[in-house]
Amino acid sequence: MNKKINRSSSVFSFRKITALFILAVFLLNVLSACTQNSGVSSAKITEDEAKKIALADCGLQESEIRNKTIILDTENGISVYEFDFDSSTHEYEYDIDASTGKIISKSKEALDSPPEKRPESSAETNNTTPPLSEITSGTVTGEPDGNPQTVTLEQAKAIALSDAGVSENGVKFTKEKQDTENGTTVYDFEFYTEKNEYEYEIDLQGKIIKKEAKSRPLSPSEPVRNISEEKALEAALADAGLSRSQVTVVKTEYDRDDNKYEIEFYSGSAEYEYEIDAASGDILKREKENRSPVGADQIITSEEALAKALA
Repeated sequence: MNKKINRSSSVFSFRKITALFILAVFLLNVLSACTQNSGVSSAKITEDEAKKIALADCGLQESEIRNKTIILDTENGISVYEFDFDSSTHEYEYDIDASTGKIISKSKEALDSPPEKRPESSAETNNTTPPLSEITSGTVTGEPDGNPQTVTLEQAKAIALSDAGVSENGVKFTKEKQDTENGTTVYDFEFYTEKNEYEYEIDLQGKIIKKEAKSRPLSPSEPVRNISEEKALEAALADAGLSRSQVTVVKTEYDRDDNKYEIEFYSGSAEYEYEIDAASGDILKREKENRSPVGADQIITSEEALAKALA
């Protein structure tokens, strides 16, 4: 009787241990799945909402952007949407907290393209650029102004332009982004005009903490040619009082060094030489010379010419 009871107890204990083991394995699997999906489950805003936050911040519509990618990632234990895209002129990078929708970091850099000249408004033409000697390079030091209000990237840009004494219409930005240096959040700007290059670092209170300015190397410019070779010839013919059918054109040539056209033609016994300014179309030089007519008694054969040459 005691043997039967002991055997039953052993069977019951084995089944109990097995059931507990299976339950433990199940709980471990559930916990592992929860851990792996924690980045996704902690996202309280959708991808579309993250896109709208970034586009609203930079002032663009979704129809105005291209090359866009967005992924949900984890940084320092925080779920973050990484949203990269381009406009027609700049490339943007945004990191947005997937739980709160807060913009953690953002950057904006100009795409490679030549600087554009845009007409300045009457208010901007009064903005005189100070000489480079007045824009001191280096780190700016001093006491904070006591204003805790933060400035936006666009406001910081305006501060840099005002300090440099230039208008936005007259510059090309190659960098405009928010960055962190030595634990301090700053705005980085790099831009240039036709003559100078500038670099600025501005903190979130709008204080310039670093600036540099230097002259740009000048490249040789192409002469201005406002009129074509054909127009220059027409101007010369009009001055001579002749039409195209009345002349034989000997030369029409462009002189790049002096930015002018050299033209020669003749009509009947008269020979003409002209120099025409390629920029303005003005006649710089005109000459007319009568050629001596050749009589029939002066014409010699090729044999006679050869004999004279050998004599």
